[in-house]
Order: sequence, then C-alpha cells, then structure tokens
Amino acid sequence: MLHEWQPILKWLAIVGLVPFANNGKRELQQWQRIYTFIMLAANWILTAYGIFEQPMDDEVLVSNYVSVMVFLSQSISLSVCLLEGMCTYRRHFAFLQQSQRIVWLFQQRLQTGLCRWSLRRRQRFKYICYSCVAYGSLSISMVVISIKYYYGYFWYALGCILVLRTRCLLAIIYMDYIDFYMTHLNMKLRSVVNSRMRKSRLCLDVNYRMLESFDYLSQLKLVYSEIYKLTAMFDDLFGWSLCALLTVIFLDITVNSYWTFLTLSRVFEFYFLYLTMSTAFPLATVISFACYAGENCKQQVSGVNYSC
Repeated sequence: MLHEWQPILKWLAIVGLVPFANNGKRELQQWQRIYTFIMLAANWILTAYGIFEQPMDDEVLVSNYVSVMVFLSQSISLSVCLLEGMCTYRRHFAFLQQSQRIVWLFQQRLQTGLCRWSLRRRQRFKYICYSCVAYGSLSISMVVISIKYYYGYFWYALGCILVLRTRCLLAIIYMDYIDFYMTHLNMKLRSVVNSRMRKSRLCLDVNYRMLESFDYLSQLKLVYSEIYKLTAMFDDLFGWSLCALLTVIFLDITVNSYWTFLTLSRVFEFYFLYLTMSTAFPLATVISFACYAGENCKQQVSGVNYSC
C-alpha cells in the first residue's frame, strides 16, 4: 500500500529526503549522499551570506537578533533532516518492505482485505488541506514582502521552509499507514472478543471456529509484532527530524506571536500582521496535523491493550 506513493515520493530525493535508487543500487546512493552534502554546504553558505549581508536596524535590534536566531534554527533543522535521511537509506527500504509484509499477513494469514478506498479518501482530503495551508500561505508572505519594505530573512530561508514542511508531511503519511494497520488489527481483535463474549452465532458469513482457534490468535500476535517493528523503524527514520521540527516550529510560532503583539502595539507597520499570521497559523496547523496523527497511533495501541 505504501508502495503506491513511491512514484510520487521518490521525487523528494531532489531535496534529499528519501533515497531515489532502489535497494540494490548502492553506487547511486553514494552519489546521492554526495549530492546531499553539496546541498548542506550550499544552505550554510546561503545562511552565512544572509546573516552578514542583511543590514541590522538599530530601532528594532532585538527583533533582528530574534530573526537571526530563527533563521539559524531553520538551517540547523534542515541539516538534521537531510543528515538523518542520508543515514537511513537502508532503513527506508526496510520500512517499505515491512509495510508490504504486514499487508501480506493481513491478506494471507488473517484472510482479510484492507479497505484502501476509505484510507485514500481520508488521505486525499487531509493532504490537500495540509498542502493548501502549509504551502499556500507562503504566497501571502511572498506578495507582502514583494510590495512592502522587509528586513527579514524570508527569501534566504524559503528553501529550508519548504523542505521542513515537506519532511513533516512525509512523517504524517507514514504515521497514517501505521494507524491504518493498527485500526484493522483492532477490528480483528474485537471480532475475537465478541465471538468469545457472545455465545449466539448470528452472522452466517463469519467463521467462528477460525476466530476462536489458537492458530488465529497466533497470527494476530504475529501481525501485532510486525506492526511494532514498523513503529520502531519509523522512530529510526524520523526520530531526530521530528525533534528538530517540533523545536523550530514552536520557536517560530513563539517569535511570530511576539512580532504580532509588537505590530498591534504599532511598533511595526500593520502589514507585518499579514506576515506573522501567514507564518504562525500554518505552523500551528502543521504541528496539529502531526500531533493528531501521532495521537491516533497511540489510541490504536491503547485499543489493542484494552482488547487483550
């Protein structure tokens, strides 16, 4: 199922977030690592150029230093994401293979299909909303900066912003599949519990003997252990990235809230309110999407423990 996304996700190799080559093409992976190092070097050169080239306004010197701090945190977070992606090429392919194995276990061992259309429908709505808010809001900032006086680092940090928000979207996609597998496992566990608790056999198309067999319970345990492995692989793929993303997003929201109060206090001109709101609101939406996906996974795990 996750392989369905690969024709699209492989293009994220252009920004170093995923490996482009398959697991057997080690030479291409080496070239991609070199490409990632070049991107890191270019980003830090651009960061240094932006910091030393941009003039400091003495009237709002504290705000300028805060801008530099946010700009540096974005560059550091980008470096963490790219380095983690570069060091986890093999784990990325292992994650995809593990996902395929779980689908196979559902189909062959548990003799059930996965309702993919419901997942696709939810994904389509969710990811369109995410893209419109996370990427569409940047157009507001671009328009305001183009027509008004601006002394920040937006243009220098635009590449970082796009890559960081895309990395967060990638993590959300993978968490949604973990949640999807756990949901179906919980449905199977509830079927077993109901067959045990209710002695009446009302459904003619349900094989109650299979549900109550020891072999079926063993297969459920196997599927749970495989999903647990998938979760551990996700932590290896996105652990440091999510830590860096959460840190820089909270910092950015805090700083833009501070600038919003300065704008309302008429320290800055009113058009700065468009800049701060077009940054703080999308970032709050991004972090809400990520936390919601993680909370769903947590609830599904709690559901498994409750069923057991």
